[in-house]
Amino acid sequence: MIVIKLSIDYPIKEHFPNAKCIRGWEGGCAYHAIKDDSHYLFIDERTMASFMDENDPDDKIAMDKLLHIIHFDDEAELNHYLDNELGWAVNMEKR
Repeated sequence: MIVIKLSIDYPIKEHFPNAKCIRGWEGGCAYHAIKDDSHYLFIDERTMASFMDENDPDDKIAMDKLLHIIHFDDEAELNHYLDNELGWAVNMEKR
């Protein structure tokens, strides 16, 4: 599993057109995508950005954590993460 921070303006659907929202919570969601036989999970909490001031250093630090992607070695690793880390989130779609 590899976690990569993304800029707040990263266009998920442009780079991963098959991304689908599979988990949701107040202020965020998780998108699942498959590309080149790899599984990716985007943790997207950018809706929180509207409450922040990008000129405030503390808010800027928080804004840099609102979007990240997790690359999984296989589907089993993805499912393990979903069960253990996002089991509390609302299941938005059966995969």
